[in-house]
Amino acid sequence: AKLQDALIDPAEALDEVLEYTRQELNFNNEAKAIEKFHDNNKDVKFVGCPKVIWSITSSRVITMNFIDGIMINDKENLIDNGYDMNDIGRKLALSYCKQIFDDGFFHGDPHPGNIMIEDKKIYFIDFG
Repeated sequence: AKLQDALIDPAEALDEVLEYTRQELNFNNEAKAIEKFHDNNKDVKFVGCPKVIWSITSSRVITMNFIDGIMINDKENLIDNGYDMNDIGRKLALSYCKQIFDDGFFHGDPHPGNIMIEDKKIYFIDFG
């Protein structure tokens, strides 16, 4: 098959990948997503996210406060620190339902490395 017979235009596909990469590497976009998530959840006592320090954040660097929590998949540590795994599960499910159905804006990368527990709150991190 010849390149001109391809179903997609390779040059157009490359342009799209480059634009997506530029957006992904602009940390102002991630900082704005964190702020939006914070605003959407400011009244939810059991959900948190890092606070952006705007005075030292730019398109190339994002600076936030440090969350010194327990990773959500560290079950033994959570239980040793008095957390109820069923309670965490219920709150996590409620949070995601709110994000999807009420806010229409949700954390898009919810693997265990991006969810921590600190001071009885579920913290979502890494909004890039």
